[in-house]
Amino acid sequence: DRRVTRDIELTLPGSVAKNAETTHRVGNTMLLDNLIFTVGTASISPQSHEELDEVVKMLKDNPQIVIQLEGHTDVKGDPKLNMELSQRRVDAVKSYLISKGSDKARIKTKAFGGTSPISRETTEASHNMNRRVELRVLAN
Repeated sequence: DRRVTRDIELTLPGSVAKNAETTHRVGNTMLLDNLIFTVGTASISPQSHEELDEVVKMLKDNPQIVIQLEGHTDVKGDPKLNMELSQRRVDAVKSYLISKGSDKARIKTKAFGGTSPISRETTEASHNMNRRVELRVLAN
């Protein structure tokens, strides 16, 4: 006649919870950290396709989400050329997503060039960190 009561907290696994947190809330950004471009170009490396395919899946699974791809470069070189390069890169990512079936109306782009660095250090590691594309959720 003994009864054991035990509270069990139901939560998402850590990796899934992190993904849901960063991809579903309006205003949150997600760094596409496995997105690799040939130096100085907007050519996407085939190694990047797996991560981009995850973005395609996220868009298909959440038809209400509108995203903005935000391109950044390091601060080296001509600021105007860096702005153009970051725009070409986000355009290339958008083209890839559309080629896999994503709705182009739900994917916006914005180029920042070198105007929003993560780090202002002059080391190669900080330059690599500053070269990035981020995904921002605009609507959900």
